[in-house]
Amino acid sequence: MGRLPGHRRTWLATGHGMMGVGMSAGTGQLVADLLAGRGPAVDPSAFDPGRLAG
Repeated sequence: MGRLPGHRRTWLATGHGMMGVGMSAGTGQLVADLLAGRGPAVDPSAFDPGRLAG
């Protein structure tokens, strides 16, 4: 969940598998915080799509 590397205006909120509906509220809040520039309640670095870019 976060900005797609190399695409300034594209954000991703994927990878929930079977837990998508159950995790949707938390994901929505995290992405809203990131988009608004607010400090999120959890550290988003573990979910950042950029961690896989290399």
